[in-house]
Amino acid sequence: MILVLLFFALFIASLIGVIHYLILKEKKPVILCCAAALLVCGLFALFLNETKGGARHRLTIDKGKLETLAIDLDTPEQYEEWFCPDERTETDEGYPYMTKAIKFGNPPVHVRVELTFYPDAETAMQAYERLVEKTMRWRYKCTTIELNENYNYYYTKTYSDLTTDHIFALLSTGEYETEAGIRYKNIVINFSEYSHQRKSSIGEVIDRLLAEYEEYKSENGL
Repeated sequence: MILVLLFFALFIASLIGVIHYLILKEKKPVILCCAAALLVCGLFALFLNETKGGARHRLTIDKGKLETLAIDLDTPEQYEEWFCPDERTETDEGYPYMTKAIKFGNPPVHVRVELTFYPDAETAMQAYERLVEKTMRWRYKCTTIELNENYNYYYTKTYSDLTTDHIFALLSTGEYETEAGIRYKNIVINFSEYSHQRKSSIGEVIDRLLAEYEEYKSENGL
């Protein structure tokens, strides 16, 4: 808050100097000083914006976490018991589809997790490829990685719209989004994150899901 007030104070001081010069037509160095002050304000705000979370489209998701979510269960019912979805339905093709919303932190981070169970790995791979294609059409940057024949994942850069992601974002919390998806054997899990920070929390959600998976296996003797 102090930095924002300082920025405005320098801006107003510069504006007063320009008006003083235009009205009184004297003290020519004043306008040069005002221009220099504005330049300093802009550079300072840009520096602060960079240190708060990085430049626009900078990668902030922990992709190492995306390589760990290997869940081996046999039936949709088992996935439902482990996943504990907020809602369970079916895709247009009739495949089990589950969703849950995870919210944590202050200010809160919202992560929507979607899990779809397919009858075989080939069908899951086709669905995953359609998901990636759709994401690439709508997002500036999407990276896909294949670990092996059983494991694929993708992730986007963390992004926001141009109205908030510039030096004047100092005046607003902004809303940032990150998306990622995993195809492991015959399941596809997709993450959509909405938060006020550029560093993604999807890795934390994956840690939580893995911990719940280990607990589920222990309780069911798997």
